[in-house]
Amino acid sequence: GSRLTGDEVDRRFRQAVKEHFGQRAASANAAGSELTRPPTNDDLERSTWQAVVRTVFADIDPARQTPLFDRLWQHFAEPQNWAFFDDAANVWRQLQRRGLLVGVASNWHPFVILLNYYEVEHR
Repeated sequence: GSRLTGDEVDRRFRQAVKEHFGQRAASANAAGSELTRPPTNDDLERSTWQAVVRTVFADIDPARQTPLFDRLWQHFAEPQNWAFFDDAANVWRQLQRRGLLVGVASNWHPFVILLNYYEVEHR
């Protein structure tokens, strides 16, 4: 396994996200896209996050990086590993009472958002 400290993982993670997601934005801008972030799809998201994990955990044997990524990917696909801020449910209800339509947009797994919506509605 990795011998990185939590602080080192955090630092590397922030740097890797900027590097890999920044490359995607730069390539879209070079192609003449007006979007600040290029369109995405499941395969592109997965490959970009896989590159992030490889960069963060470069100290791990390359043969173990794919299983590590698969475990992390599955972990973050589970709704119990995501949470709203403590005041989100209250704000959501107040906006709905005022007649506003409320929604959540995400570039992550859609069922996570739907399950979290259900959770907010039934708190």
